[in-house]
Amino acid sequence: MFVDLGPLRAFKGSQRYAVPNGVDLAQFDSVVIWCREFSVLISPADLQFGGSRSSDLREPGLPRIR
Repeated sequence: MFVDLGPLRAFKGSQRYAVPNGVDLAQFDSVVIWCREFSVLISPADLQFGGSRSSDLREPGLPRIR
């Protein structure tokens, strides 16, 4: 299962992507940057949540990618 957040905007620096309404982030353990054109994994990262309630998941700074 995955949610496509759109194309990569830059190859360095921090970035933010909107998560569509209705997506339950608690159902995901990680994020990946995947090159669709070449079918190559560029970068995986674990998701860590600072809040314990599902309503906390959309607060600024949450989830954290490490």
